[in-house]
Amino acid sequence: MSGTKLLVMTYNIHSGKDINGRYSLDKIIKFIQCVSPDVLALQEINENRVRGFQISQIKRELNYYLHFGSNMELHGGQYGIATLTKLPIIKKEHIILPSLMEQRGMIHSTIFIEDQNINIYNTHLGLSNLERYGQLNIINKFIKKHSLKSNPPILLLGDFNTTMPLYNRSLLYDTDTHGLPTIIGFDKKIDYILVSHHIKVLNFEVIKVEYSDHFPLLAEIVI
Repeated sequence: MSGTKLLVMTYNIHSGKDINGRYSLDKIIKFIQCVSPDVLALQEINENRVRGFQISQIKRELNYYLHFGSNMELHGGQYGIATLTKLPIIKKEHIILPSLMEQRGMIHSTIFIEDQNINIYNTHLGLSNLERYGQLNIINKFIKKHSLKSNPPILLLGDFNTTMPLYNRSLLYDTDTHGLPTIIGFDKKIDYILVSHHIKVLNFEVIKVEYSDHFPLLAEIVI
């Protein structure tokens, strides 16, 4: 299937609030509709009575297949990460990661394009170095195990909460070659779109919209 283009986005939506705590989920949804990514990884998304039934709203307003991973119970509902794709998700896995504070996790969503599986991993890592070391160790082992089977295309997306993530560089590389800042008000990059080495990157950008405390990242790739 050489030459298949995909538009890939990752976005920590800050529970549907901007940096000043104002409700912004409707703006986020309209923004996603405008960009129309083929693959979308969201972090800090809710399905509860206090912060809102955001998964339900997104399912209702966006014409995507959805994989929600609830990393923890919150306000009588769920809180976690979600991956959305324009193509059917043929396999879903939710991996709970070792956590010292807020419970973290990773979701693995598999889609099928033409003649092969595309493996999409979405995660939101912890705040401490010790947490992230353990979490990335598990992620690296998980991805390596799956890579040994058939060397499938891999996308690892999300908020890593660090400027120096210890991902497996023999399997993945960063689509951002300039280290552009991804969190509003700080000159640092903590969000990533990582891809297999046999995936070509046509374009990458950090989109400067202020609907969250993070900027969304967008990469156009060829598999």
